[in-house]
Amino acid sequence: MEYALPPELRDERGAGNASFALAAAAERGEPWLSFFSPDDLPALFGRHGLEVVEHVRQADCVDPALWRRQDGLRPADLCRLARATVTT
Repeated sequence: MEYALPPELRDERGAGNASFALAAAAERGEPWLSFFSPDDLPALFGRHGLEVVEHVRQADCVDPALWRRQDGLRPADLCRLARATVTT
């Protein structure tokens, strides 16, 4: 599951991207209504028979050497992926 981080957990790039992305999504009728910290998800998933296996940051999805760039295509900590398994 992809989830958005609350403002206090976003890095500077994530905060900048959020100011644009949240407004654009809301304008198109899909406002972001939920934000989670990685610490929130184990209990939430657990209530639905899932166990969080890992949280993946955008920066961890690609070889770090590819992020050493000066243009706008660098990782931002705004959203993460949670990978879970079924426990029940």
